[in-house]
Amino acid sequence: MSEYSSHHKFSFKIECQDSRLVVPERLIVGRHDDEAVVHVILKALSFLIFFRERLQMGGHLHNENIPFIPDVLQLDYDGRPTFWAECGPSDPARLKKIVAKAPDAEIWWVRETTEEMPQMPARLKKAGVRAGRIRMLGFPEDMITGLCQSLRAKNEIFWMPAAFDPPSLQFDFNNEWIEAPFEIGEY
Repeated sequence: MSEYSSHHKFSFKIECQDSRLVVPERLIVGRHDDEAVVHVILKALSFLIFFRERLQMGGHLHNENIPFIPDVLQLDYDGRPTFWAECGPSDPARLKKIVAKAPDAEIWWVRETTEEMPQMPARLKKAGVRAGRIRMLGFPEDMITGLCQSLRAKNEIFWMPAAFDPPSLQFDFNNEWIEAPFEIGEY
């Protein structure tokens, strides 16, 4: 755990290798009292991996029928979710409700380990989640542990857009070069 684990706001100065992406130069990621530092890392990585126009951290849904706050969100111009990322452990029953409440959204469940990937579809099926609606992404646990240990209140990232075929990451985090595969799946 980082010496900054008591912080509730983490800033990331971002430089992107691909100037066509128009990734913001700064990203602020908040951490709630009940969230571990790993949640900050997962949210920042998800934001960068899935970056697109109007993508935001958390965000306010203008729909009182959706009682959840997403980790990473994109809304259409009418305020409906078009992209939703849940980072870290999540109750499959919650994911079932998100699928029902955001029927047109691309939904990702992002985890800090690849070890759970094989069990995730069975957990979703058991909870009654409609098949074909959830995509999953898992990172190597040792990479995430290293990033958590390197996390500071103010961080710097040199980002190279993620590759999905095969799934891999390359980026510099606080002057440490990271190159790692990740796993993706569907349910």
